[in-house]
Amino acid sequence: MKEEIELNLNVLIGNTFNFVEEGIICAFLKFDEPWDTTIKPLEYSSREETPLEISKTLRCKYTLRIRCAWHIRRDNKILLASGDLYIPNLKWKSANDEEEFDYRTPFSSEFTPQCLRLVSEIQTEQPIIEKIDSDEMGGVKIGLSKGYILNVFPNISTYEDNELWRLEIRDEELSLNPKQKFVVTSDGTYKTS
Repeated sequence: MKEEIELNLNVLIGNTFNFVEEGIICAFLKFDEPWDTTIKPLEYSSREETPLEISKTLRCKYTLRIRCAWHIRRDNKILLASGDLYIPNLKWKSANDEEEFDYRTPFSSEFTPQCLRLVSEIQTEQPIIEKIDSDEMGGVKIGLSKGYILNVFPNISTYEDNELWRLEIRDEELSLNPKQKFVVTSDGTYKTS
């Protein structure tokens, strides 16, 4: 599985890490050519818009849809992680009873403010994918310029054929539906076109 993963993810090398989007049970990490700084989603973090609202207008050629554990780090500090989704954020806690927290409520978790900070940072830094390493269990380590590292690590032992993550590739027009998918499950990999 290691060689197949690396072969399929090599299309990401040289592309820029552009965006992170929160899903209910997954995260979407988007990669494409470097940002055109005339595009103004760069300023969204100062407004009340959310990553989800911005992403409706931002489509990238490559999207990693991750359903297992993952984190993005830089200089030995975790900047954003899948576990952030399960921790209520301060804004939500100040207005609600903590026992009522449901991670499926949009923008209630710590993921949202951490995601906003990271997106603002990567839009400035524009880190480029430099190296892909993988393992036989479906885990991936993506090395980016400027010290960023994305680690994806399967963390479920009890499910058969459980989707861990997928790479979606869009056509040149960046249509809504991906042209190709490379899917990694707990039992192996497969491709669709």
